[in-house]
Amino acid sequence: MVSLKRINKYLRADEIDENAISKDSNMKVPVRIDRGTFKWTKDDSSVLKNITLQVNKRKLVAIVGQVGSGKVD
Repeated sequence: MVSLKRINKYLRADEIDENAISKDSNMKVPVRIDRGTFKWTKDDSSVLKNITLQVNKRKLVAIVGQVGSGKVD
């Protein structure tokens, strides 16, 4: 139920700030996050902090674990 509520909140959220991202089809690394901080809404406290992630072309990535398991580092 917790996951469904979070997904529902995400899907109903406002669009992303277009100035916060860049798009370039020629990039060698199409998905890169450097020291990112994430939260469910603007009013919530941060749930993920200092996240660095790089996903290369033609790769599938998933972060999995039990709710509350602290999928960090």
